[in-house]
Amino acid sequence: MERLPAAAREVYVLAEIEDLDHAEVAELLDISRPAVRTRLHRARLALREALDAYFHERRSRTDPSTTVRTESS
Repeated sequence: MERLPAAAREVYVLAEIEDLDHAEVAELLDISRPAVRTRLHRARLALREALDAYFHERRSRTDPSTTVRTESS
C-alpha cells in the first residue's frame, strides 16, 4: 500500500479499512463522490497488479515446474 499515490491510499484506507461509505469519504476529504470512486478504483487496480506480480515472482522462485530448464551439451 505504501507504493500507492497518497490520494489513492487515503481514499482506500478510509473506504476499505475504516469502512466509511463514499459520501463520508468525499465529505471528509472535500472531494466529489465520483472522485472517491475513481481513486478507489485506481487504488484497487494498483494493489491487484502489485499482488499479482508479487505472487507470480514468489511462485516462480518456489515452483520447480515454472523454471526454464536448458539442456547441457
